Amino acid sequence: IFSPNQNRSEFEDSDLDNWGLTFEWSAALSDKIDLRTRYTASTFRLKESRREPRNSNGVTNGEYVENEIEDKRVDLSVQVELDQKTDLNVGYELSNHGVTFDDQIRGDNPQEIDRRNGNGDINSLYLSVKRQFGDHLIVDAGLRSNHFSVGDQSFLAPKLFVSYVVSRSFFLKGSATGAYQYVRQNFANDFDDFRIENQFWTLADENIPVLRGKQYMFGGLLDHGSWLFDVELYQKDVKNVIRPGDNLDPDEMVNITGDLAVRGIDLLVKKRWEGFESWISYSLSHAEETFRVAQQGPNRLVTRDAFYDQKHVMNLKIIAPVNRWNLAMSWSLMSGVPVYEADADAIL
Repeated sequence: IFSPNQNRSEFEDSDLDNWGLTFEWSAALSDKIDLRTRYTASTFRLKESRREPRNSNGVTNGEYVENEIEDKRVDLSVQVELDQKTDLNVGYELSNHGVTFDDQIRGDNPQEIDRRNGNGDINSLYLSVKRQFGDHLIVDAGLRSNHFSVGDQSFLAPKLFVSYVVSRSFFLKGSATGAYQYVRQNFANDFDDFRIENQFWTLADENIPVLRGKQYMFGGLLDHGSWLFDVELYQKDVKNVIRPGDNLDPDEMVNITGDLAVRGIDLLVKKRWEGFESWISYSLSHAEETFRVAQQGPNRLVTRDAFYDQKHVMNLKIIAPVNRWNLAMSWSLMSGVPVYEADADAIL
């Protein structure tokens, strides 16, 4: 990036490494009892550097950020067929999250901006029952109990999925779920052409709360001949969203928490003919966040579009078989997103 008016140049390098593996073993203990065990491990590493030559003598200031996530989990579950229309699923999962984050400035004025090294275990017990009522209604209800070792915190996450078969080619669907997220994004609302900053992650701790979310969905699917139509309306409410904020003490930076509300509709149309497939998807959504900002006197309530709010997204994909290969071509059209200056509430 070069600004001729300010005689200023800036260089940015990003290095991303992400890999994972899964081992799974399953066995039928009887005609009605199945056992499954799974081990998963993954690693995410992100390094970013920004350098800006300050003077003609070549002195350079640079910000260097390193972020790493190591995720390991073991899952053991048993599925029991209680009768022809009822299945029971019971399981236990142990997961471990290790997150390191190092943000510092090197050069003629070095300083440490942020350094964290967190590790936490999550012990989970879960149970779900799937039941078919008659020939049309299917209900899948469950409950998950999580214990997070950091702060000795416990959470309950219910889920409910409902399907109603109207005909052989058309059914309605709905869901209501609760969820918690322990590894969460760490970012600043600052203008960034690459938006790479939004990929930095940190582990929840005594200063960064666990994300709490609820999501509701209602939709329908029609699969008739060579056509498929799928539509979903959804609502998502999230608590403990974080953004950087100024404390009343100008020498101390703090995070402020707030809420996030997302509303939207997703539409998918699929067409098949003579081996070819075409997909058209369209999403209409709005993401809005609300924060209570500390100031002299009563707190100030700030409601604004989320920095990633993207109202319209449309994708087109065509898949063509060629001998033993499938060739795909895609095209996307989407609206823009808001741009904020650091620690400011007004959209640029």
